[in-house]
Amino acid sequence: MKVFRKKVRSINVKGMLFFCVVDERKHDVVFRVYSGKFRSSYVEILFDWKDTYWINLYKPSVRAKLIEYIIDKGWKPDNDKQISRILDSNKLIEELSLKEI
Repeated sequence: MKVFRKKVRSINVKGMLFFCVVDERKHDVVFRVYSGKFRSSYVEILFDWKDTYWINLYKPSVRAKLIEYIIDKGWKPDNDKQISRILDSNKLIEELSLKEI
């Protein structure tokens, strides 16, 4: 039986500190990135369990690529209360080629 849990990891991307939380829920996996400056600024990406079979959200290279992508899409981690959600993780996996990392 799988134990569902949350794991928090820190990572530096583009000279900024981020905290990544992988929340393994019953029906999905939530990848949440918090700004190192403000805990009220975060981005949440929802993955299906079947999608996470092919990618490892705990790998630093995968986390860094996801963070670079969301910063390039306009998330400003230096600002307070910047909240964003990405629901279409299939498109994101294909666009960033996360299966090959």
